[in-house]
Amino acid sequence: MTITIRPATAADAPAISALIDVSVRRLSEGYYSEEEIERSLVRVFGVDSQLIADGTYYVAAEDGEIVGCGG
Repeated sequence: MTITIRPATAADAPAISALIDVSVRRLSEGYYSEEEIERSLVRVFGVDSQLIADGTYYVAAEDGEIVGCGG
């Protein structure tokens, strides 16, 4: 297993969004209601396109699949 870290690109946005979605849902279980989780995905969490554009958002990829992200 080799994980590489690189700056995110606009093309990564769909994969980042999907990863954020899974992460929020799993980490919120037992702490928040389904309604609260769904609302947070719309209003709080999401891809920050400005950080991607300015090169300060990164992805961790394993075998070409994004497995982590942050900025």
